[in-house]
Amino acid sequence: MEALSSTLAAAATQSQLGTTMVKLAAQDDQQMAAMLSQVARSGQALASNPAHLGQSLDTYA
Repeated sequence: MEALSSTLAAAATQSQLGTTMVKLAAQDDQQMAAMLSQVARSGQALASNPAHLGQSLDTYA
């Protein structure tokens, strides 16, 4: 009986972990969408290169 309750506890923990991971992924997606929406509303162009590299590099060479 103890092995069964231990197995059920482990399954519940894994289920909770899975649910938590899905929630975190959804929050991450929501934050990314909000950030992209803010940039789109401000009219700024998204920089494709880090600031220290500049934006005039030929990346297709």
